[in-house]
Amino acid sequence: MAFTSFSNPKEFVLESSYVGPKDKESSRIPEELNINQIDSDGKDKDGNYEGKATFVNQYNPAKTHSHIANESAEETKEIFNKVICEYMDYTDYRTNRRLMAMNEAEQNSVLVSLTNRLYGMIVGKIDSIDYGEITNSRGDITRLKHYDEMIECIKVLKDIFEQYHENTKPVQEIENAINNIEDMKALFVGAFAGNATFPISVYKTMTLACINSISFMIAVCIEYIKSPKNEGLEIVLNKTGISKVKESLVYESLVDFNDACRKGDVENCLRPLVQSKAKGLAPGLFLGIKFALVIGSVAVAILPIIKDLVYFFFAARARVSSYFDLQAKLLEMNAEELKNNADIKTEGDKKEVIRKQLAIAANFRKIADMIAIDSRKSEVEATNEIKKDNKKYKVDDVEDGTATDGPLF
Repeated sequence: MAFTSFSNPKEFVLESSYVGPKDKESSRIPEELNINQIDSDGKDKDGNYEGKATFVNQYNPAKTHSHIANESAEETKEIFNKVICEYMDYTDYRTNRRLMAMNEAEQNSVLVSLTNRLYGMIVGKIDSIDYGEITNSRGDITRLKHYDEMIECIKVLKDIFEQYHENTKPVQEIENAINNIEDMKALFVGAFAGNATFPISVYKTMTLACINSISFMIAVCIEYIKSPKNEGLEIVLNKTGISKVKESLVYESLVDFNDACRKGDVENCLRPLVQSKAKGLAPGLFLGIKFALVIGSVAVAILPIIKDLVYFFFAARARVSSYFDLQAKLLEMNAEELKNNADIKTEGDKKEVIRKQLAIAANFRKIADMIAIDSRKSEVEATNEIKKDNKKYKVDDVEDGTATDGPLF
């Protein structure tokens, strides 16, 4: 690809929702370049403005092609080193020698081939997971049929934690993950529109993780017991369950996801994949010198999170509808508490409420026990499978000449 500078200057930048460096979102992608807007003849995509070209950085015009290329080379080298430390068997003599001798193009090829191989390990499992209504929301988490109830459950859980003077951070982490998914709505909706498979998988898996984590927290932290103050039942917090939540694979993955979102890794990795798909171009052509950096970042920052969750949900027996059923029972329990219940005017009203409470409690415990047991079994099974499938690759495993083929693209 040629990068040209025009006698009739015109900035060509990636399509983006970012409006400038003062936009709070713009810090996530500090440089928007004119990559993929110019073809090898020095024309833009419409065939206009022939001439010799260079990169244009709309936020810092002083940074030309050479500045950006040098910075990109350093970033790519850093991410390449992270990837080989994580995934490559550099104790193998041939692998170590070959990796040390690779030029930039060969390093890029290995990064893409390895990332495709890693993603290929989970593609089949993704197709077998019950995502329920998540797929129909098509990238907009607020379109979930039970979205409002899910948000109400978070509020109720926060109130219960505060009532028992417990730190609400575990609940807040789940809420933060939902907010992060919602903040990237345009990106995920675009992924569904363009059928960008990996970003779609990230959306569906992280949304399912939020739904599961709320329900698991309810299952192990909430009890419905006989009130010492009246004849009815009341909601209490089982404090021993909080540690079970914080140590769970799904919760830890949400924490990692929130951290990656805070650093901008998730959006910086996924946006180029969505944009290249929308333009009908191979990511390598679209991203130019940034291609290897984006793909390497996917391998280091995003794939490990998605892999752990996919292995967990592949092992899980509970359906998405069961998670929502338990959330609904919590809201019913909360609504039927005797204290401050304006509907109780007579002794008969009170008995009717207690009857409802007992029915809700029995149903609640049945679903909660099923989810708690299923989560424990699924985590053990997933952890064992992850350990079994984790391996250090030798260079011959990934240097196969199929770098741009594979499920990631």
